Amino acid sequence: MPRVGMYTYPLFRLSSLLNATKTLHEKFGNKDFTRDHVAQVLGQKSTSGGLSQKLADLKSYGLISDSHGKFVVTEVGIKATFGREVEKKEALDKAVKNIPLWRSIYEKCGKEPLADTFDLDLAEITGITAPESKNVAGTVRKSYMDDIKYMLSVKTPEEEPEPEKPSSGGDLDPARGRKSGMECQTDISGSAIGYIGYPEYSQAPIEIKDAISLEIAQKLLDAIGAKIKSTQRSVQSSSEKSSEQNVENSV
Repeated sequence: MPRVGMYTYPLFRLSSLLNATKTLHEKFGNKDFTRDHVAQVLGQKSTSGGLSQKLADLKSYGLISDSHGKFVVTEVGIKATFGREVEKKEALDKAVKNIPLWRSIYEKCGKEPLADTFDLDLAEITGITAPESKNVAGTVRKSYMDDIKYMLSVKTPEEEPEPEKPSSGGDLDPARGRKSGMECQTDISGSAIGYIGYPEYSQAPIEIKDAISLEIAQKLLDAIGAKIKSTQRSVQSSSEKSSEQNVENSV
């Protein structure tokens, strides 16, 4: 495998190994197989260096595993080739993350490292000298970008859009310095799915992040609804009594 300082990375790209993984699983299923079997199925010489490299790269991505000279297609390999669409994406994401150098580059440079400065970044990541990095940076970057396209996107805090401001419904409450109406806001940047604040009924908002907190919020909504209905009935009753009194006085 090509070596860059303390790291190695696959010579074969992930996209080129998926067909081999698919063929092996179609032929052997969940049974193990030998190097000679692989050579026969893939049409290569069992003693060739190319086959040795391909087997090493299949293992690096986690598409196959070996024990005592026997190989088997892994769960990652099966899902990456025969899984449902979501399973395929997750398996390919895991395969990319099985390469330590790709993880380190992603953490420092993201999915699209700048070509102009990648040699400096690579030298810093791997510990090789600047001249060494300059010689291999182009090849490493090309290989990285071919594989990293399979990684599921993960937004960093800097990339997260700013949450929308709560609606301006309700009058300003001078005592609290905030709106007195109900405020609802979705927030997916943290563990909570969202929260609901009830300034008139509670100082603290309710974070909705599981079934229990959702049930609490629903009960509070029911309680507020009951209070509103009760208030409406009381106002209506007072209005009716006032009308009856006015009628009696007029008589």
